[in-house]
Amino acid sequence: MKIVSEKKNSAMKRDEYIISVEHKGKATPNRPEIIKGVAKLIKVNDNLIIIDKIISNRGLQSSIAYVLSYRKRDDVPAYKLEKMKKRIEKIKPKSEAKQADAAPAAEEKPAEESGAPAEEKTAEEAPAEDKPAEEGAEEAGGAPEEKPAEEPEKKE
Repeated sequence: MKIVSEKKNSAMKRDEYIISVEHKGKATPNRPEIIKGVAKLIKVNDNLIIIDKIISNRGLQSSIAYVLSYRKRDDVPAYKLEKMKKRIEKIKPKSEAKQADAAPAAEEKPAEESGAPAEEKTAEEAPAEDKPAEEGAEEAGGAPEEKPAEEPEKKE
């Protein structure tokens, strides 16, 4: 991370930074990752930092982050805090879902390695899936009737 621009905004009691973030071979870093890096870079508590925007430079594996650093927690506008919390909460369910997907996948692998039990399960599941379709056809009036194919009329 490098500071591209720094501006002191005394009216709003904050410092405004434009930060260049390199992320070679990785996805664009999310807000919590950038906050941690910026807090170390400018030596400020991470509770006083708001990430306003993250803009990826297409094809360059780098991004530009617009960062606001306040002097006191009371100086941070309430709407900015709420907006930042919502953005971070959007990230958390995705990361939790990835962790949850990884855990069941790890549990399924030992069952697949044994061979026989996995094949028995698939054999039992297949007829169960067919039964509801057959039951629905019976309720609708028995087996579906096939109509004879109509031959096209010949015009003379």
